[in-house]
Amino acid sequence: MVTPAVVARVVAVFDESGSVGAAARAVGCSHSTARRVLVAAGRFPARPQPLGKPQQRAEFDALIAAGMHHARAAVRVGVTTQTGRYWMP
Repeated sequence: MVTPAVVARVVAVFDESGSVGAAARAVGCSHSTARRVLVAAGRFPARPQPLGKPQQRAEFDALIAAGMHHARAAVRVGVTTQTGRYWMP
């Protein structure tokens, strides 16, 4: 059972560290329990966040469509040139 003291401690450690795992370890609960507490407290998104960098990818694709070289476009959007090669169509 999750007591109000556990909720307060999980939220406090998460706010301090930004880590769900650290919050879970601090109170001795599982990662999934800590995550559920943080979702209920409005401190963590309920849905998983998309992998990658969707905004940078969209900007990269626009630069490629405009004729920019993939390495230069990658640097411009803030990713490595290897990522730029991976993102190439």
